Amino acid sequence: MAEALTPLTEARSKDEEGSRPASGQRGRLVITDTAVERIATIAASEVEGVVNTGSGLNQVMGHRYPKADATMAGDRCRIHVEIAIAWPHPLGQVCRQVRDEVRHRVTNLVDLHVDAVDVTAAKVVHVPEPKQKRVQ
Repeated sequence: MAEALTPLTEARSKDEEGSRPASGQRGRLVITDTAVERIATIAASEVEGVVNTGSGLNQVMGHRYPKADATMAGDRCRIHVEIAIAWPHPLGQVCRQVRDEVRHRVTNLVDLHVDAVDVTAAKVVHVPEPKQKRVQ
């Protein structure tokens, strides 16, 4: 029994025949510096030892961490990330982990070639450990 052609099956048939334009002709995708900066900020904030700081007026004034600045040229980018590190995490190790995580995320999520990720430990924050309640 032959299948009745509906608008949907006709569209599928045309796509299968190759009448659909090539992917490069259908449109383009623009990835902005802001999108890359947001991905880098989220990636940095997920590294152990990085502290999210700044709220209220500090955030409005730009004194929040982590924060990122991306410079793009075609399919290449360079990213600068500023972070606050929790005391007593080793600064060098945390900065390396941030650099690696940012490079990995940007490469995988937006398919850009990351030329460099510069990480600045802008602030060291003492995060007190929560006091354990004693049972009496």
